[in-house]
Amino acid sequence: MTNNQKLNQVSPIILIVVGIVLMIWGGGALATIATIVVILFLIEAVVFLVNALQSKNASDWAGCGVFFVIGLLLAFHPGAVISIFPILIGLSITLSSIGNLVKAFQGGSAGTQKLIGVIVNVVIAVIGIYVMFHPFSTMSTMLRISGFLMVIDGISAMLSGSKKA
Repeated sequence: MTNNQKLNQVSPIILIVVGIVLMIWGGGALATIATIVVILFLIEAVVFLVNALQSKNASDWAGCGVFFVIGLLLAFHPGAVISIFPILIGLSITLSSIGNLVKAFQGGSAGTQKLIGVIVNVVIAVIGIYVMFHPFSTMSTMLRISGFLMVIDGISAMLSGSKKA
């Protein structure tokens, strides 16, 4: 197993764990979650960087930059960033699902599995965009819903990655 494959497996697992914590504790775990999310964003940046170095794909370089900048913002200014946390979660979910869509279209297989993957990732992207532009009235509810979406996105990423193995 290559380092790239290992990184591609770790990121969805962290996404699922953070999602579960958000669903259970909501706003009560915000400081801890902010630290975990910093790690998640930086791992995503590394995954995009490794993919960019291997494929020379412009979208991988862009993803690396976005995740790296957001990770650094969260690391050095957690108080200011917590207020826009739902937007960042929505952005993360949207970018990740778009990446999964690209993988689904690049995969050689056709049929029902590919169609389901495309539909699920389009739905996740739309929900992520909605989360970015229409945060809910309470942070706790928003975080629980974002946690649920992160779990779904992590599972989707794991399923997308298992097709290539």
